[in-house]
Amino acid sequence: GLNKEDSFNLLLKKNSSIKIEDQSISQIISFSDGHPLTLNLISGLIYMIKSPEGVLKSIKEAGVSFIKNPNKKEQKKSTSLELCFVLVYEALDPKQKWLLMYLSLFPAGCKVTFLEILVSKDSIFKSEMELKMSIAFLSQTNLIDINKDYLGFERTSILNPIRIFVRKKTGNSSRELLHKIQLEAFQNLVFEAIHLYTTYMLSDEIQYGIIRYEIELPNYLFAFKKSVHASYCDD
Repeated sequence: GLNKEDSFNLLLKKNSSIKIEDQSISQIISFSDGHPLTLNLISGLIYMIKSPEGVLKSIKEAGVSFIKNPNKKEQKKSTSLELCFVLVYEALDPKQKWLLMYLSLFPAGCKVTFLEILVSKDSIFKSEMELKMSIAFLSQTNLIDINKDYLGFERTSILNPIRIFVRKKTGNSSRELLHKIQLEAFQNLVFEAIHLYTTYMLSDEIQYGIIRYEIELPNYLFAFKKSVHASYCDD
């Protein structure tokens, strides 16, 4: 894991007012055991709560019952990480949780402009502003990253441990909601695939279309795998 100085510098990226000599920060770094993803999630918590002391208190309060779990008798890096997952996830509102679950279904990331398809009067997002605010909040809390792909499109990305955690949490709370979000995500992927085909593959821009398909291929394969699984299994 990271040493104390590197751990502090990671927390400092989004929280410029924190001090390394702060006892709360020292205890938070010790709790993280230098695990970068745990530190990223804690950084998001500090950004939300605006207080290292408040974050440390939340960790301690949640940790008491969490560590009492007979399957978690000793503190480990994985225990710290899972506890931070829970704390950050529970701080999200329903729209943010819905969007995080949706984005977890795109292993190659999802184009930010493509997310505009989620805005409608019948959707959980009634306006582009609601959608943009949810995207911004997930980014600020380090649950998602936004980077440009090599064609210049901004894409969301989620680390695999977070993707797995989010799908597990959603499935445990509502299997029906999980299936509903999956269906919407995969249908939207099909719409985009058809759009790419009719716009580029039937024109003089075939090469560009092929590149777009290559970027999206992991998303298509994941959707195909999940769809085949759903046709054979109840879960």
